Amino acid sequence: MLLRKISARNMGCLIALAVASSSFVSGYDSIGQDSWIAVSLAALIAVPVIGMYARTMRLYPGMGLFDIAENMFGGVFGKVVIAFMTWYFLHVSSLVLSLFTFFINLAALKETPDIVVMGSLLLVAAYLSASGIHTMGKWALLIVIMILGNLVLTIAFSARSMDISHLRPVMAHSGRHLLSEAWCFGAFAFGETIVALTAFGSLKEGESPYKAYYLGLGLGAAVIISVALRNILVLGPHMLDASVFPSYIATRIVTFGNFLENVESIISFALVLMGVSKLALCLHAAAAGGAKLLGKRGERYFILPASLFALVLSLTSFEHMADFFAFAEVYRYYALPFLVIIPAAIWIAAEVKAHKRTVSS
Repeated sequence: MLLRKISARNMGCLIALAVASSSFVSGYDSIGQDSWIAVSLAALIAVPVIGMYARTMRLYPGMGLFDIAENMFGGVFGKVVIAFMTWYFLHVSSLVLSLFTFFINLAALKETPDIVVMGSLLLVAAYLSASGIHTMGKWALLIVIMILGNLVLTIAFSARSMDISHLRPVMAHSGRHLLSEAWCFGAFAFGETIVALTAFGSLKEGESPYKAYYLGLGLGAAVIISVALRNILVLGPHMLDASVFPSYIATRIVTFGNFLENVESIISFALVLMGVSKLALCLHAAAAGGAKLLGKRGERYFILPASLFALVLSLTSFEHMADFFAFAEVYRYYALPFLVIIPAAIWIAAEVKAHKRTVSS
């Protein structure tokens, strides 16, 4: 069967959804009126890290992360690296699943058991993932358009509820605190775009990985900063800090007029679609790792096992919503090897091997 390739534009949309989905839903409220500054700093910190990801893909076009790791480190050590990254992608799948389950339970289905919500999300995400990266890219473009429309609509109708004084005092927190929170946020939002590296083997020939990654970074950062500013201006720092899902609360208190009813339900549905998109990409990455570890072709056959693993991990990891948000403090350290150290080792090895190949030729 002919493998259908994905364009840099559609890959960029997938990356943008990976960046924005969790943050769009949960918001970013740990430092009140300075949250938009922390988000901006996180985007700046992400630029060189994402540049490293894109450079690795540029050195070995037509190959995904696992192919490059195996090529760089050989059979045994390469398998170890792939195993570590596969575990991380499975863990991220479970985190995304948990977050959106908590959101759905709070927003609409309060009495529905978690396993029912999780199973429904996984069913849709697994089907999307099994449809292939080309289909996922076309889906991502559609969802990005929907989310941008969603954002414009909520900002326009919430303008009368905004208070510019909620942004003051600016820089109320120390630079060290802002940088610490920026790294924590960046690990969740921008760092998790590493899942897309497993799909770059399907990028169309001649398309630039830099275009895909920086388009995704730019779109995702613009959405998150816009959401952060909207939430602050509408809710204020104190209400922002007291809200579990401030983005949902901010849209609920906006008046859309008599001609639009139950808009928060429509908006919530769009947010869930973002979560499904990111979950599908994470499952694709985890399935690709499983296939590579077992030496099999066709990662779609590993999507079901990856989905079941993510389900079990989600059900056993967080009993309450507070446990999930408390994990953010640990995650900034836990994610460092997977987001920076291992990718840096692969990039350096790729640079050395590419240089030797150039010299020998």
